[in-house]
Amino acid sequence: MGEYFWPDDEVGPRAHHAWPATVESLPVGSHVTGKVIGRQQFGVFVSIDQAPDAVGLVRVTALPRDTDLPAQGEAIEGQVLWHESRNCQVIVTPLENRELEPDAVSVHRLDALRRALSGE
Repeated sequence: MGEYFWPDDEVGPRAHHAWPATVESLPVGSHVTGKVIGRQQFGVFVSIDQAPDAVGLVRVTALPRDTDLPAQGEAIEGQVLWHESRNCQVIVTPLENRELEPDAVSVHRLDALRRALSGE
């Protein structure tokens, strides 16, 4: 396995099937933990402990500057920043990056925007 790799082929279909339950159980602002299951230049994919069929994505832009991408199996702790319905991915911002941590007003606005865009 090289420096960059995708999660196994079963992750996508499981995430797609579980997407409605994932969005309901992991609202924006939720605290999540998990482990890195894939690495790409744009970020890392994470299995989420609180929703085993969900796929999290920590974008490289959410990581502190001058840090390496987390390694396979490395533990991640963060907050749900967004639900990316197109890819059935939970966008996560790491807790160590306090600059990007949403406040309560931002969480409310993001959730309202998500509902408006999804037609809820």
